[in-house]
Amino acid sequence: MFEVRDNPDSLVDWEALARGEKVDWDHVFRGYRSQVDWPGARYWRELVRHYPTAKVVLSVRDPDEWFDSVQATIVPFLAARGHHSSPHVNAIGEMGHETVAVQLFNGRISERQHAT
Repeated sequence: MFEVRDNPDSLVDWEALARGEKVDWDHVFRGYRSQVDWPGARYWRELVRHYPTAKVVLSVRDPDEWFDSVQATIVPFLAARGHHSSPHVNAIGEMGHETVAVQLFNGRISERQHAT
């Protein structure tokens, strides 16, 4: 998300993905050789199909520690969407909410048993 924050032009593609639209992955990742974390992690299956020789690294964490971390970081940021001082940051929050909280966790990102 830091790259999306720091490179506002990149948000357009991530917003399109959040709406369920297709994007040109080569355009999304122009100038990059790798990606880590959100929002790209949400689309790892699509990325593997597009970049079949890419390495995928799955890190494994204690589920409860992961959940507590998400609740302390991602969830408050997404919950504050529309209330950040920057329209760009608000747009990232909206995209992240749809991409992560809704699409990946069915709107139940704060339910420990469901999320873990």
